[in-house]
Amino acid sequence: MKELRECIEVAERLATDGEPFAITTVVKIGGSTYRRPGARMLVSRNGDTWGTLSGGCLEQEVATRAVDALANGKAELISFELGDDDVVLGFGTGCDGSVHVLIQPILDAESAQRHDVLETIRSCLSTRRTAVIATVLATSGEVSTPIGYHCAVDAATTSHDPGGDTPHNLIVAAALKKLSEDSLTPDGHPSCRWQSAIVETDRGRLEILLELLPPPIQILVFGDGHDVRPLVAGARSLGWQSTVVGRRPVEVLTAAIPDADDHVFLMHPDRVLERISHDGRTAAVVMTHNYSRDASILHELLFKSAMPYIGMLGPADRTNAMLNGFDVDEARRSRLFAPVGLDIATETPEEIALSICSEIQAVLHGRAGVHLRDRPGPIHN
Repeated sequence: MKELRECIEVAERLATDGEPFAITTVVKIGGSTYRRPGARMLVSRNGDTWGTLSGGCLEQEVATRAVDALANGKAELISFELGDDDVVLGFGTGCDGSVHVLIQPILDAESAQRHDVLETIRSCLSTRRTAVIATVLATSGEVSTPIGYHCAVDAATTSHDPGGDTPHNLIVAAALKKLSEDSLTPDGHPSCRWQSAIVETDRGRLEILLELLPPPIQILVFGDGHDVRPLVAGARSLGWQSTVVGRRPVEVLTAAIPDADDHVFLMHPDRVLERISHDGRTAAVVMTHNYSRDASILHELLFKSAMPYIGMLGPADRTNAMLNGFDVDEARRSRLFAPVGLDIATETPEEIALSICSEIQAVLHGRAGVHLRDRPGPIHN
């Protein structure tokens, strides 16, 4: 998510400066590959790049092709065979997979309106809404819809544009179907993120990529001690959104923990949910180092929210003492992670932050946090 947010920021800067650029996107894969569909890289007209599409084997060739696309103004779908060991033309990564990359030149305001999917993604991320982005990859027959054409739908999209079974309406219908069938599961885990589909029109056929885009992980950190800063920095490095909730004035919190996206002054823990927003992609970590305050916050989060992850810093006996007298059923207890973090022999604040971020990543993606060598089957679902 960090890489995607960086690409959005760079695209906004280039557009403001009137500089053409190309968006390159992995849209299909086969076999074993380093990145999956949805990986994006920006390329300027002088060949500078932001983001990655692979482990480093494809970027230069894609950048060269993107510069050519900027010169001729045409979107292009290109394919790479990663297992090709040809010394001159092959990539020889040993992955034995294939990668298909869509190159979309953004030349001016008109082409940006048609093709700049990053602006659509930016809007989805800022409003924390789950959306499906549909992008045209290929056409056949007499379809006039260009490669790279895209549209986005979310829960607020209830109808199509007037005009009957136009290509746009059919694409929207496919995206809405994807959204209704493959949105977030009840426990907040993203389900099938990418899917190719065929749209049949009266003038031909379109191949489209349907990309499910959930909100970024949001982490709420309750506390303002020295150990909060590395946790927030770790979250930022992953592209998560973070909010620090403390007992110091907002300007003091901001100066002490500048990496947080938001800072909230909270005097009374029993009003915590009145001051913050949360959803199924929100994780909370309680680390105020004050027993009564931690207990009050924990009670509010457990009984008045449905957050899928609530972490409590400190020994298990301390948390169990807080829970005495509470009617904590199994469903609530399953959302509580105390002591917080994965068991990776941590001691320093930075190590603890790594442990917590790793556990949140695993839980919110439905994983157990075990060794990949012990995972049956492929790394990715």
